[in-house]
Amino acid sequence: MANRPFKVGLVMLPHQCDFVFAFCFGVTIVAASSFGTNLAAQEEAPFQGSGFMLAALHNESALQELELVDGQKRELQEILHNLSSSRSELIEYMNEISASGLSKEEIEAERMKMKQQLNDIETDSLQQLNDVLLPHQLDRLKQSTVQVMMKHCANFEKVECGLLTSQMRKFLGIDDKQAKKIAETAKHAREEMADKIKKLKAEAHAKLLGELSAEQRKKYEKLTGDRVRNDGLLDEAR
Repeated sequence: MANRPFKVGLVMLPHQCDFVFAFCFGVTIVAASSFGTNLAAQEEAPFQGSGFMLAALHNESALQELELVDGQKRELQEILHNLSSSRSELIEYMNEISASGLSKEEIEAERMKMKQQLNDIETDSLQQLNDVLLPHQLDRLKQSTVQVMMKHCANFEKVECGLLTSQMRKFLGIDDKQAKKIAETAKHAREEMADKIKKLKAEAHAKLLGELSAEQRKKYEKLTGDRVRNDGLLDEAR
């Protein structure tokens, strides 16, 4: 699996496929590092494991929230580059093991070893990150991680919204009855939002055509015919 770099500000970061890899190997351990806070309390916080927090650094919006100076950007780039290289080596090794003819039990044993190795690598990366970021930046990273990961995990767990992910339900104490109501509300909210967006697009479309003369509009409508779902007039409507 190749790592394709993408640019965030002045920093070249590994592709977000690293996040998928972390999930595939189940390395979403809560409270991999206390970052100077109470460990017992940290263990209850959702999306604070090493895999989650490092994955959040691949999100441009979350990264911008940290307001990094140039020196921090360079150090962060090095940390993430080394992490990406280590993960790639583990993936390559696992591919070799899978094709080696070993039994399922032996392959599973190797997979568990790799899981522990990856967890150790990510924990070490977080410790390095702790040396690079200031306390307020670490706090903001934790908050940004929750916001970013809720969406990813909701998609992964196939639930209606981030509040219904297993970690958030446990953290907030959301029972099945409340979860059902939240799911229904989320579904209705999406439908309502989609309807409003559709109306706004139609209004914007009409405003654009309103800038044409009667002759121009007649030529345009003859050229395009009845509107299809996306007629190309507004890029935002795509």
